[in-house]
Amino acid sequence: MKEYIGIIGVAAGMAIVIIALTYGYVKWAQRYAPALGHSTVRSGIGGALILFFLGQIAWVLRALWDVSFALGSLTRIAVAVPSKLPEALMVVMPSLAALILGAVLLWEMGSKRKSYVLGEAIVLLWLMGPVAALAQGAYFNLHLATFSAVQIFGWAVLWTAYLAVSPRCALTYGTKRGARIAKSGRLL
Repeated sequence: MKEYIGIIGVAAGMAIVIIALTYGYVKWAQRYAPALGHSTVRSGIGGALILFFLGQIAWVLRALWDVSFALGSLTRIAVAVPSKLPEALMVVMPSLAALILGAVLLWEMGSKRKSYVLGEAIVLLWLMGPVAALAQGAYFNLHLATFSAVQIFGWAVLWTAYLAVSPRCALTYGTKRGARIAKSGRLL
């Protein structure tokens, strides 16, 4: 029973950290005004965009955790068995990609209100998720487990669709569609 209490405590602690970081990130990102607006259509950082940022922050924190543990192993492998270093690097590559690309994604989406940011975010989302996982699998000649494939591709597909069609995103980042919405107030 004590083990479960410890696990629940760690999970609750992680949730608190992720929520607190998301709250701080959202407050920081809200300092930057949306590129466009309309009186009847919501714009700016809010709504489902906050859930997207919460997930990205959690993903970056997990990647930071993975990379921090892997660095110690990589140095030991480099000294003990240098020929195995490429394989060891490929093990940590998806987490390293998620860490770097995720930080870039969060910075760009939080601080810039330009139309290219949404396209950039979609590309980074796919690179740090499905592409990194597939590259790792191809290197080791392994296939993604069904649950992992659904999770990784599902996340990328869901948020790609949201970023591409959301009126809030179109107005916030000033896309051509956002300009049409700002002018007419019509979503289509």
